[in-house]
Amino acid sequence: MTPERTSRADAGTMWLRRAPATRHALRWIAGAAASALALFICFAHLSSLNINGDEYIYVNAGWDYVHGDFSANQEHPPTAKYLFGLAQLAGGRGIAAPRILVGCLVILGAVVMFVWLRREVGTGAGILAAGLWLLTPRQIDGYRIDRVALLEPVMMFFALVAMWLIWRWARRQSGMWAVAAAGAATALSITAKVSTAAILPSFILLIALTQRNRRGIAGAGLFTLGAAGVAAAVYAGPGSTALGYLIEFQTGHNQGGHLVWIAGTSYTVSPWWANAWYFGVGVGTATAFALVAGSVIALVRKPDLLVIFLATGLVGFLVFYFVVARVALSFYYYAFVPFLTMLAAIGCARLWGRAGPRARAVRRSIALLIIASAAIGVVQITKATQDIHVSGIAAVAEVLQERPPIDGKVLVLSMTPNKYLPYLGATGTQDQADGPFSAVVVGDDPRFPPDAAVTDALMSRPDLFRSEVHDGVRVWISSTPVLYRGAAFVPST
Repeated sequence: MTPERTSRADAGTMWLRRAPATRHALRWIAGAAASALALFICFAHLSSLNINGDEYIYVNAGWDYVHGDFSANQEHPPTAKYLFGLAQLAGGRGIAAPRILVGCLVILGAVVMFVWLRREVGTGAGILAAGLWLLTPRQIDGYRIDRVALLEPVMMFFALVAMWLIWRWARRQSGMWAVAAAGAATALSITAKVSTAAILPSFILLIALTQRNRRGIAGAGLFTLGAAGVAAAVYAGPGSTALGYLIEFQTGHNQGGHLVWIAGTSYTVSPWWANAWYFGVGVGTATAFALVAGSVIALVRKPDLLVIFLATGLVGFLVFYFVVARVALSFYYYAFVPFLTMLAAIGCARLWGRAGPRARAVRRSIALLIIASAAIGVVQITKATQDIHVSGIAAVAEVLQERPPIDGKVLVLSMTPNKYLPYLGATGTQDQADGPFSAVVVGDDPRFPPDAAVTDALMSRPDLFRSEVHDGVRVWISSTPVLYRGAAFVPST
């Protein structure tokens, strides 16, 4: 061999030796970049994000709960609100600490997905599930649902933990403690929001398919004891009266419906497809394709026990929200996403598995298409997170605070109380006779159009009001307190 060929051969050998180290370094770099992006999506601009109306209720109720007052928001169970109250004890009163808590639950949920699927399917499936969960959109009003202190993120975190623990017990990867812990986690999930009860059939099916002996009976008993003990502890403070009120309220709420605006039309009783529409809008077309296509592939390619278990949990929620519930709100679809995330990761991982050269090329092309679609969603949610700013009624409240103080309330039109109460508090009112007023705010809720007589009266008095618009919310600011009398605004003095 010539010296030149020897040199080339040595260089090739050195490259091969370095290649594993290079790939390892690239994996670390990619992992660090993905982790940094996940932290950004979960926690960036938390204080600039408008307060969600339900969040305001839950956070304040949580503060009351940890101080022994259980009178607020008894129409929902208390676990999530306990956690929001404890977060405030640790991090200070307000929304910041509960939001940080929710972000931490999102990250812990990703860890559970990774550990679970890494063992059952492979490292690639675990990484993909965690990445999809951390980096893709599931939005409401332009921000991700699990950036605010709502019940759904808490409910689904404990549901995910419960499913993982009972799976470990059923597959004999953990001892009997795991099934008792699964019962406890299930109780924490149901006492965060009762709709989690929809996944109980998946637990029953798993036990029936894997435990046909005394171990199954013992496991079912321990699960029940764990769940009952935790549920009793959670309701020790509010008491059975609160539980009775919850059942009565939610039954009446489901029967009476809830006024919502879906696809340009208002409904009192939501159409059966409402949650599918919210899902498509909330996660976006690209992410919806990735989650649904990947899940379908998992179901048809190799529907093993894990796929059946996850699919049964998903079906439980689908039946509840599409068939049983007559109310659909824009964040209910969140319950579907953890199941779709794991199923999609399993589907892509199995497409990537062994096959002949031609089949492998086709399958991996499909998997890459699904992953590329998910990547579009990552870009979208990253931009949406970067663009978060104080807007709407929050911006109006800042404007009102900056002006010289004027005695009088703020009359609010075309906006629900849970939107303006976090910012205006007791100064906000919808009662036109509850003057004098220092300002009038006109929102953009299509369900509640403003009284034309009031808006005409505003426009007819340019000498009393100046008008500004902030993200669809118009505010009419007066330099003197005014009253609304006889379809006209007049100075109160």
